[in-house]
Amino acid sequence: MPHLTAAKRPGRLLLSILLLLSGALVWQPLHAGPGDGLPPPPEDLDRSTPRRAVRLFVDSCREGDYATAAYLLDLRRVPPGRQAREGLRLARDFKFVLDQTLWIDYALLSDEATGEGGVGRAELGEIALGRSSAPILLHRVADRGSLVWVFTPQTVHAISELYDQYGAGWAPRILPAVFFEWRFLEMYAWQWVGLLAAGLLAFVAGLFLTFPIIWIGRWISRRTEFVWDDLIVRAARWPVRFFVGLITLRIASSFLHLAVPVRETLIGLIQSGLILATAWLASRLVGLGADSLRNRLQETGVDIQRSRGARTQLIVLRRVINIVIYLVAAALILTQFEVLRRVGVSLLASAGVAGVVIGLAAQKSISNLLAGVQLAITQPIRIGDTVIVENEWGWIEEINLTYVILKVWDLRRLVIPISRFLDSSFQNWSRSDTSMLGMVFLRTDFNAPLDPLRSELKRYVGEHKAWDGQVCDLVVHEMKETHLELRCLVSTADSGQLAQLRFDLREHMVKHLQSLDSGRHLPRLRLGGNPGTSEENS
Repeated sequence: MPHLTAAKRPGRLLLSILLLLSGALVWQPLHAGPGDGLPPPPEDLDRSTPRRAVRLFVDSCREGDYATAAYLLDLRRVPPGRQAREGLRLARDFKFVLDQTLWIDYALLSDEATGEGGVGRAELGEIALGRSSAPILLHRVADRGSLVWVFTPQTVHAISELYDQYGAGWAPRILPAVFFEWRFLEMYAWQWVGLLAAGLLAFVAGLFLTFPIIWIGRWISRRTEFVWDDLIVRAARWPVRFFVGLITLRIASSFLHLAVPVRETLIGLIQSGLILATAWLASRLVGLGADSLRNRLQETGVDIQRSRGARTQLIVLRRVINIVIYLVAAALILTQFEVLRRVGVSLLASAGVAGVVIGLAAQKSISNLLAGVQLAITQPIRIGDTVIVENEWGWIEEINLTYVILKVWDLRRLVIPISRFLDSSFQNWSRSDTSMLGMVFLRTDFNAPLDPLRSELKRYVGEHKAWDGQVCDLVVHEMKETHLELRCLVSTADSGQLAQLRFDLREHMVKHLQSLDSGRHLPRLRLGGNPGTSEENS
């Protein structure tokens, strides 16, 4: 008969949780009194098949009904005067041993009255006992005129030796008996106390045992000229503490003789924590590495265009790498649990149509994610660029994997899907150079003196703090029927300074026209005749 042990089938987390939740807080007397005896077996005691016999034994022990569980043991080798007391003790000890060693899969046991193949014997599994192993066997015997299934005398005889190896060990010798009389979720009271103590020990170990490791790492890093070792020590501090705490919890819990479902659940959670700690460390190293590269760019005095481009690439690629790290961590966590791995494989094998539907539904999200990677490489926009998108003028404040935050001039934030910058056109005022040209239009009379106006423009712009000293000119842009249209062209280092210069320049030139020759050069409407000789109306 095939059997399932904890060593051969690790990681069944969901089954463990179901088994744990099936337990209850029960009263379990560990010893029978001097006059206690086994009551007559109930009429509905179902021992007709190997599967039902094993299930009845396990369920009775979970409920603390060791008297009923003793009827599943063949006690013919026990002296009749001791069968009552020994039956209770052997049932209790046998259940404890099974909890430590075997994961009982009822589906592998025969539910036929004659057993599998009709041989009248069934094997639950094998338990290592020293250099050999003890088979856990059931056989079919006659009891009060009917054939029932019970554990064989050989198995019953081996219970004491098995309990010496897999029992509670030191705990019964130093703890009061009450700690062995209460059980909740497949754990006795002493195991709950031990688990809490193991958790406290893991917390203390994580905080204090890592101090020498961190101190040595800092001592070594201070004596090297490299920067990366300092970053590694700084990034590894808390992940290492978490890692050491989990290792301590794993070692301490091994002394608690936990049941297989509890042990496998705890091991699965600890392994998941170790994977997350490793992913956390990798993510911190990526973040510190990106920050170090950005600081180095600033220290080397790289021009602002290259600095903004490198910053954009670092931010996007850092987020992409972090997503990959945690996706791999999640995959490793799932694959260590066999039941989840089987469910995932079966779903993938039978959900072709669902996969197509999900893929079509997530097409937009996937395209935005890929667009984020493409944007980091091609860089049509960078953090700090001045752009016009959706008829909104502002600065690129933040670039994420799927969207971009645009800081509008009036301090609003515009959230734009990142694919918008790859699929549609937009204006980037600082793509290759932040320098900007701006125009201010003035309307004057035909007799306005152009050279004095041009001189005043250059004087005022030359004294303005926003001007970059590159472009400053005044030309006649267009001649209308009623006025001249002059264009003042100026330049600044960036778009923000350009807006302020245009506002100030427009106001100053209007005031200058008003004050020049008592305002006679302002635009006028002429009715009839030639310009300059006809009657003039303002």
